[in-house]
Parts: sequence; structure tokens; C-alpha cells
Amino acid sequence: MTRSMNGRPLPVQSPDMQALAAYVNFLSTGVTPGEQIPGHGAGAIPNLDRAADPKHGKLVYARACLDCHNTNGSGIARSPQALSLGYAVPPLWGADSFNDGAGMARLITLANFLHSNMPHGADYRNPMLSDEEAWDVAAYVELQARPHKTGLEHDFFFGLAR
Repeated sequence: MTRSMNGRPLPVQSPDMQALAAYVNFLSTGVTPGEQIPGHGAGAIPNLDRAADPKHGKLVYARACLDCHNTNGSGIARSPQALSLGYAVPPLWGADSFNDGAGMARLITLANFLHSNMPHGADYRNPMLSDEEAWDVAAYVELQARPHKTGLEHDFFFGLAR
């Protein structure tokens, strides 16, 4: 929660943490440790033989994404009067989006997620974006401003990216 959602750590013994742990245990029911579940993860599209193109990604975003995520990437709030209720559709950039330390801030993760899950109605068996479109939209989204995760210079992944 702290990495992707700019949240604060939950106290280990808090009711919220206990509920979250119970939910994860429920999701694991009947799954053998290490078992790969179809559809789990962000997907695995092939790398491009060219650089991802954010200019083309902006065009694809306008066609396939802005109806839900808006022209400014702001998403759709559950209640504009009470932002504490969260979002029905998450922001992709701006103050309430995932931060630069989130997994989605990595081009490969976002491209794979977009290909397997977006736009609404797509899934890993029936993608609606081509591999190239997913890479290009991801490049466009990654160029937008988002919150900075403090301490990122000490992050394991930050060191790998250099």
C-alpha cells in the first residue's frame, strides 16, 4: 500500500491488517504454494524491436482509455464531493495516482497489465490492445507527472534501473 498507493503502513495487529491478511488467505484457498494460476500477474507480451512511442501512445490513449481515465488521467472518483471514498476508475497520473516507486511505474509492468486488462472488457485471453499499442500507451502514461516515493534512492529496484 505504501509503494503503489502512497499510503501509510498498517499496524501489524490492527483490525485492518487482520482483515487484509484474512482476505489474502481466502484468495489462497485451494492453491498449492508456488502454483501458477492462469491470468495471474501482469502478463508477458513480447518486447518491442523498437522504442515504445509515447506520441502514438497518446493517440491510442485518446481512442481506448480517456472515456474511463479522462483526458488528464484523473480517473473517476466514487464521489467528487467525498474523495475519501476513493475511485471507481483509478487515476493514471497526477497527485492521486500511483507513485514513481510503484510496480506500475515500470514500463514493462504497465505495458503487460494494459495488454491483459485494458480497456474495460479485455482480459489476458482476449486482449483489445495490440502488443505495440500497449507498449506505446504505457510509454505515454509513464511520461506524466506522479507522486514521488520518498526514499526511492535506497530502493532495491532503483539500484537495478541504473
